[in-house]
Amino acid sequence: MNIFKIIEKIGDINVNAPEQKSRREAFSSLSQIGKDVATAFVPAAIIAGIPSKASAGTSDAITDVLNFALTLEYLEAKFYNDGVASG
Repeated sequence: MNIFKIIEKIGDINVNAPEQKSRREAFSSLSQIGKDVATAFVPAAIIAGIPSKASAGTSDAITDVLNFALTLEYLEAKFYNDGVASG
C-alpha cells in the first residue's frame, strides 16, 4: 500500500461524525491502519538493512556506540544500587 493512500485514509477519518462506533470497531479500524503503515515501511526497512560499501568501514563506530551504551547501563545500575543502599 502506498504511503499517500495511508495518509489519505487517515485524513478521511471524521472525528466529528454523529454516529458512534463501538470500541471493537474503533480498535479494528486502528489495527488496520497500523497494519497498513507497517506494510508501507517494510520495503524501506529492508533496503536500509542491506549493507553497502560506504557503510562497510563503520564497524568501529558501531562498536564505539555499543560500548557507550554499555557504559551508560553500568552507570544506571550504579545509580540505582546507590539509591537502594542509601534508602
